[in-house]
Amino acid sequence: MLRDGRKAGPRSLLARLTLIRAHTRILGETLRDLRPLIVALTLLGAGLVLDADDALRHLVALLT
Repeated sequence: MLRDGRKAGPRSLLARLTLIRAHTRILGETLRDLRPLIVALTLLGAGLVLDADDALRHLVALLT
């Protein structure tokens, strides 16, 4: 659907694949940029479940 509520016309297979590729690239770049934050939060979260002190030590060791 278009922004004004009309349906878009049929797209070719090549156009659809190009659009999927562009969106995949954007998602990949975003996740790559967020990777350090995701890793730190995962380690912190896993450590908090096991032991809060160990999590802090692991996080400090990771950052230093």
